[in-house]
Amino acid sequence: MTAPNHPANRARLQATLGSTLNGLRLNRDAIVLQEKVRDYHQANSGPEHPDTVRAMNNLAFSYGDAGRLA
Repeated sequence: MTAPNHPANRARLQATLGSTLNGLRLNRDAIVLQEKVRDYHQANSGPEHPDTVRAMNNLAFSYGDAGRLA
């Protein structure tokens, strides 16, 4: 069992919170967490890993919902 403060667990929690915040239309707050999740997965799994791609997809939706389309 991994510790609650283990980076992988933290990334999972941040992803869940980011999705929740996005669902509540708190997109700017969601973006902050989702950027951290993306960064974690890119650094630990690489840019083409499914977890990284999923994190990037979630982040893209939050950017779009926040009006950051560029």
